[in-house]
Amino acid sequence: MKIATIDYPLKLDLPSIGRSPGLHVSDIYGSLYKTLQPSRYAARKTHAEKDEDYDPIMVALGLAWESHVERALTVAGVRAERPGEFFSPEGIAFSPDLLIDNGHTMVGEIKFTRYKMGYYHDEKFAKWVTQMKAYCYHLKTPYARLFALHMGGDYRFNRKPTFVVTDFTFTEKELAREWQLLLSHARQKGLL
Repeated sequence: MKIATIDYPLKLDLPSIGRSPGLHVSDIYGSLYKTLQPSRYAARKTHAEKDEDYDPIMVALGLAWESHVERALTVAGVRAERPGEFFSPEGIAFSPDLLIDNGHTMVGEIKFTRYKMGYYHDEKFAKWVTQMKAYCYHLKTPYARLFALHMGGDYRFNRKPTFVVTDFTFTEKELAREWQLLLSHARQKGLL
């Protein structure tokens, strides 16, 4: 038997599906967190620029995980759908992973991460919370549900992939304040 690893010309870095050109809310909160948490995000570039940490295989796994969660929700009888792209009054694009209807509208966000499990009010998850707040603000709902697959568990007692589902309820004041913070940052950085 002869076995050989080959250099196969398959492009794994595919363009985002359904994302319009122009300013996206992820560009703003990405820039904001580079400023707020430079040791964590300083080396990272915007979605459009990509950086040396960009891993197309992790992106592909994340997209596959999103599809799997969507299918699992459907099988469970949960009314959830990928809504596509929306625009704020300022023309900023945003695209939640899911809109869930379980008696009231809820934003759904799906994450596939190497981050260890933790408390979602911790600083390391602040960017995710900002993202959900921005979506909730424009979709006029205080409710969000996070579906997170932590690939290394808690990295202490459990090193197996662990799936955590967490609900968030924000106040109108929190949502408005977060959006104003994003707009202020976007203007300050010349993004808007």
